[in-house]
Formats: sequence, structure tokens, C-alpha cells
Amino acid sequence: MAGERESWHPGMRAPRSGIYECDGRCGHLWSTEAAGHRFPTLPPECDGLGWRLATAKPHA
Repeated sequence: MAGERESWHPGMRAPRSGIYECDGRCGHLWSTEAAGHRFPTLPPECDGLGWRLATAKPHA
């Protein structure tokens, strides 16, 4: 969607439920069942800076 953010930094709130991946090359994943949960810090060995939505959970 136009104007929609592409990645979110640790501590920001997830805009929707789904599976997020780090924006680096390491492939770390984080999953949330509800929008609004805060993104966790990236693992120390991660070369990414934030999280991006990989798979959105369908709306009920």
C-alpha cells in the first residue's frame, strides 16, 4: 500500500498480526498473534536494523 511503512524498529508496535523477518541477511523471524505487540530487539549476531512483514495473518 502506498505510504505504508516497509520496516519497523525494535520497540515499535506491530501494525498487524503475522510473521516478521529481520531486514538483514540472517533470516531471523518473529511472530505475533495480535497487532500492537512491541517488536523485540534483534539478536546480537543479526546484521539487520528492523523487522518487515513476511506473512500477514488473514483477518477474521
